[in-house]
Amino acid sequence: MEPMTFKYEEMLPNFRIKGDATLFEGPVPAPPFDTVDPTNGKGIVRVGQDWWVLVRWTSTGWLNHAICGDWYLRVLFEQQGKGEFELMKEPVKVPFKHTDPSNYVKDIPFPATSTSVPPGLYKVTVALTAKTEDGIPMPIAAFAEGPVVQFYEVGP
Repeated sequence: MEPMTFKYEEMLPNFRIKGDATLFEGPVPAPPFDTVDPTNGKGIVRVGQDWWVLVRWTSTGWLNHAICGDWYLRVLFEQQGKGEFELMKEPVKVPFKHTDPSNYVKDIPFPATSTSVPPGLYKVTVALTAKTEDGIPMPIAAFAEGPVVQFYEVGP
């Protein structure tokens, strides 16, 4: 499965985002993730199995040095034929870096013990937003829309 590429709304001058996200089955390997091939993502996961999403992005431009706050990542599932499936109660928070470019890598694990995705087909989307240190949303938004992923069940 190919990585999902971020689409970014360019509202700030001298600031850009590029990156991707990939869904993997199994437990999260130990960092660093340099050896994880984003083209080895999976599109089929057994219900009751660990799975995770690897998100990689880079922000460029001189505003990297001036912006303070946090990134917020959210993985969304839309079940085909039924609608949205609530996967995460809260987004994952990642602090800003003050370098140009700023490179980020974040794993979002979904252990089998804490996430019960029912069998079905799901469209995957990863949303990336930013907020100031005071929690005020910034005009920074990106998303990576993925392929359809199947969660299947096996008999006893």
